[in-house]
Amino acid sequence: YIQTNRDVVRRLFVHLRSNKLNALKFIHEICSVIKPLIMDKVVLFELFSQFSLFEILYRILRELTSLQSQPKSQRGPIKPRDNIDYEANIKTSIRLSLEIIQTSLQFAPGIFREHCISQQERLLKYPFLNFLCEMALNSVDSNEQTLYWEVLKSLLESNELDNSQEFMEFFYGSFLGKLLVVFDGKPAQKNENHNISRSMLLDLSLIHI
Repeated sequence: YIQTNRDVVRRLFVHLRSNKLNALKFIHEICSVIKPLIMDKVVLFELFSQFSLFEILYRILRELTSLQSQPKSQRGPIKPRDNIDYEANIKTSIRLSLEIIQTSLQFAPGIFREHCISQQERLLKYPFLNFLCEMALNSVDSNEQTLYWEVLKSLLESNELDNSQEFMEFFYGSFLGKLLVVFDGKPAQKNENHNISRSMLLDLSLIHI
């Protein structure tokens, strides 16, 4: 199994750090393959975490989201066909990144949760959780917005199963105010998917209750 071969994982993450889409696809494929297998999936995600999986995924998501919002005129001379591939690759990379996080929350939720509230994240004022909340509210792509909400929902649902009241109180105490903006009667900036935000926030509130 791959979780016993650190050298293979190390080389894989070298490619992932270089924004190689194939490396992202390979990790996503691993996540798909292991779902029905009888194996200790926590060990695998612990190994991935040691190679900074979540730090890399955060950087990928943040950078690609920034590229999405960049006017086409600033992308330089791109042929029409290349422009289609360019946008498709961005969407694919965002989807794969979020689905990898979802799989980690399904089988090893404590690892991602601990990353989100680690000392390093705390010193940086919780950038990943802030980013997830921001994109759940403001993503201009309805499919991606739903994926961001689903990650937040899975994060909280898995926390309930682990009975970690401390994280639940931290999340709602620190981030619920950011999410409640969808109930103030004003759409979030650049967001045409206001109803999605309201519906998903109700789901998060019900988890808390």
